[in-house]
Amino acid sequence: MKLAKIFFILFLIINVGILHSQVNITPGIGFEQVKIGMKYDAFSAILGESNAVLTYAEEQKNYTDNGYDFMRTLPFLIGFDAVYVYTNNNQFGIWKAYFKKGKLVYLSLSSYLTSTEISTKITVQDSLQFFEGVEQMESVLGKAYLKAIDPDNYVVYTFTTLGVRLLFEGTKLRGIYVFKPLKGKKANQLNTILAPTAG
Repeated sequence: MKLAKIFFILFLIINVGILHSQVNITPGIGFEQVKIGMKYDAFSAILGESNAVLTYAEEQKNYTDNGYDFMRTLPFLIGFDAVYVYTNNNQFGIWKAYFKKGKLVYLSLSSYLTSTEISTKITVQDSLQFFEGVEQMESVLGKAYLKAIDPDNYVVYTFTTLGVRLLFEGTKLRGIYVFKPLKGKKANQLNTILAPTAG
């Protein structure tokens, strides 16, 4: 009996540690430490200093130089003042954070700049992980998405009313983008703009 209790306690310790280290993203919100709408001071206290800060004009140039129509891309349609870029291997997989009037409006997580150890601890709704496929995405989030192919031939799925966008290279999830969900007319307008391209 005592041995069973010891194993049970060890099981709890191990699993609590795993859960604690995992980043679980809720579409339209973010995750425990980082949420859409939070102020920059609170964000930087968690992430630390970024590797670069880009203005609207600088980010616009990045997009146009890479063949994107920036006026058909989600961050520009949402609007922002500054982009904080993280190229270090941070524990959350965050690549870019877009702020408008000092508040987080669009968050980009990438498996390209993150170690496999960290990437595999990042989930969407406790079920969808980096490197998984479209079938798993649909089982977790449904099929109410807008699908498009961007200029770099990545396939992008935008769930406008959920507030999440997913980028696939081939059959593998490689990018997760979180934003405030859009409803009604705003969602329809955004879908109409995004439909022809994937930006």
